[in-house]
Amino acid sequence: MPKTEVAVLTEDPILYAELTSMLRERSVPTMSLFPGERIPRGVRVVLTSEAEAVRIDFPNKVIARKGHTVDTWTLLQVARGVATMDEQFRVGIDPGPRPGFAIVTPQGHCIASGVLARPETAAVLARGLQETLPQAQLRFHVGNGDRVRQVRIVNELLRQHLSVEIVDERGSTPHGMRNNDAVSAFWIATQAGRSILRPLASTITLGEVREVQRRSRELSGGRLTIPRELALQVLEGDLSLEAAVRDASPGHSRASHLPLKHASK
Repeated sequence: MPKTEVAVLTEDPILYAELTSMLRERSVPTMSLFPGERIPRGVRVVLTSEAEAVRIDFPNKVIARKGHTVDTWTLLQVARGVATMDEQFRVGIDPGPRPGFAIVTPQGHCIASGVLARPETAAVLARGLQETLPQAQLRFHVGNGDRVRQVRIVNELLRQHLSVEIVDERGSTPHGMRNNDAVSAFWIATQAGRSILRPLASTITLGEVREVQRRSRELSGGRLTIPRELALQVLEGDLSLEAAVRDASPGHSRASHLPLKHASK
């Protein structure tokens, strides 16, 4: 039987469900305790809430917040000795509608990975890591495979005064494997790139507009193709593709208050 390393100690049912799911997905030996119960020998880390932590007499506690699974897992990896708080972490991002990400130590250990909801969520990930690892140096490596979303991600990160490099994505999917955003993000994190110091210009091509329109036909089951102005808003991140399809549906009108941007050929 594997040795129990981590104890989840909380009476908050939502936090408990988040933490046990996170640990189960990563095959971490875990036990559950209630406040007041004795912490058995062999437990290295206790995961708990901020409110309950003050009542727990244990030297190695990690305070978890609901809805911050990546931050919690990163702190847990530090508590387990996989990483330290003051290292230089590289964060690989594979751009796309749902970008993959991977947080990597200087030794090449991936301490957290996953998929973001949308390109702009990279900035949310960055803020969470800055709060979680205030002493660490963060360097973001962004792939160049999806130029429009790459620009959105890079510019959001630069607004937070973060170090950013653009990495050539060729070879980011290991031979024999299907494309996996988190795996590609890990590869991107390990590669040297070109440092970016100023915001990138956003120029949308006619081909990119047509690709969004093609995807709108797929999403609607061939019922409609969204107009060019909505496709441009999708590419700029002002509108999701799902919302654009809904707005373009017969009987639904939505006045655009955004200036129409011209697509280059």
